[in-house]
Amino acid sequence: MHDHAPRPSSPDRARTSRTRIRAFRPHAEVLEGRVALSHAADAPRPEVAARGVEAGYAGASGGGVGSLGAAHATAAHAASVVRSRAAAPASARLLSVTFGGRGFHAISSDPDPRSGETTLHAHRQWLGGGPFGSAGRQSPVLYAGGSTLAVSASWALSVRDPRRGVILARGFGPDGIEVGPTHVVRSRGRLAVESARAEAPFAAVPRYDADFVIRWQLSFDGGRSWADAGASENPLYVSSGTPIPDPNSGKLFLTVVDTAVRHAAGVTGQAATIGAIWGEFVGLDASRADGAPLRYYGATPRTENTSVAKLLRDGDGQCSTWAKLFLDMLLVHGIRERGNYVVISAPRSDDFLIKSYAFAGGVASGVSNYPYVNIPEQDIVDAAGHLHPFRGLEEVTRAPNAPDMLRGQNSPAPASRFTNHQIVRLGGTFYDPSYGKTFASLAEYTSESVAGYAKKAAVLNVNAAALGIALGPDVKDPDVRVLGATVFGTNSPAVDSLAIRPREGTFDYGFKLDLHQ
Repeated sequence: MHDHAPRPSSPDRARTSRTRIRAFRPHAEVLEGRVALSHAADAPRPEVAARGVEAGYAGASGGGVGSLGAAHATAAHAASVVRSRAAAPASARLLSVTFGGRGFHAISSDPDPRSGETTLHAHRQWLGGGPFGSAGRQSPVLYAGGSTLAVSASWALSVRDPRRGVILARGFGPDGIEVGPTHVVRSRGRLAVESARAEAPFAAVPRYDADFVIRWQLSFDGGRSWADAGASENPLYVSSGTPIPDPNSGKLFLTVVDTAVRHAAGVTGQAATIGAIWGEFVGLDASRADGAPLRYYGATPRTENTSVAKLLRDGDGQCSTWAKLFLDMLLVHGIRERGNYVVISAPRSDDFLIKSYAFAGGVASGVSNYPYVNIPEQDIVDAAGHLHPFRGLEEVTRAPNAPDMLRGQNSPAPASRFTNHQIVRLGGTFYDPSYGKTFASLAEYTSESVAGYAKKAAVLNVNAAALGIALGPDVKDPDVRVLGATVFGTNSPAVDSLAIRPREGTFDYGFKLDLHQ
């Protein structure tokens, strides 16, 4: 008669910390992916008994698919603490684990800051360390809520094993998730199992496991006895819906997935999911998954980046990159709306100014509703042809220390004068990820965010005395002509108000690839 090896314990899911998962890791020999497939006939395994008791506590946490109740888990694991036997000594080393299946979606690494290259984590997401201590791999994996975990695994037999019976493999993950038993193919000293599926699907609720551990077991006698066969460990993400990749690149970047799922873990309902993800932007300290800060116009000269890929590569981007980043995070959960990408502008002005600015009058521009003027340095010629060197004038200047100054993502004084600005509209609410603010209407946006408006004046007639220019007695015209001036008006409905751009002002972001805007 053959005794049965116990099922490995199911570690508690860790959403934000690795501490609890590590408390249930197997002994060092298993962590390295190696396992003895035979035991002395009566050799006790006290470490397995301890794990069986702990598993009752781990399974009691509930949540996720296949959860075990505390009493059931404790009884099941305690009852299985027995010894296993094998016909001949052998050892195996877990080589690789590949996640796949219908609900699996490959995560792309963030673009490399130097080369811009990315790595797609589509196969062999877990690799064991080599025989000479080389590093392994633990790549992140993503599943859609409601889909079923499917994994393939391979082992290397380190010594010849004469047994030729039916070989089976099974795996045990956190929260009672079980894979197999599944038939194993043996060939030339290698063992392999293909597309072994979990017994039940993931719940359609965002889930994050910093350490998703699968503890594997092998049987060489058709399932009568089992022995531990290594453990794989990967970061695992589960979205609430079917993930949709970034429309510009076709990729699910790690930072996008990580933020979208971690912030919404355990949340149910679309509105709550949107609110949870939006929390990443409110603090104005958004970052990559590796902790590197992401900035809104944080560099000098002003960034030209307009895609999520370039924002993640360089850590800096325009408003368009931030609107797309927020929408990409919602797409991880399959959340999208028609007209969700909005371009706003000031229809009667060339540009608008985001707070805060100081307006100091003194020179009348002569332009209705735009009384303030900035004039670049130039040589001014009066009506009589006399040359007057002019050092320039600035009546409108940035006020970065003003109480109503709007700060951007990781940027205390971002660019603030725009021809247009790109934001997000969801369910009637306007979201501005660049500044971490929401508004019920564009009128509210205008009132709380806009300092004023600007118009370019190619040629402007200005009173010479107001500019400090003394004209000779032979000059009859008191005005002089200046070039390249800009005139300004403060924020008032009489001057202008923000509105959705008349042409190409709204886009259906996330409904097709290669959306260039």
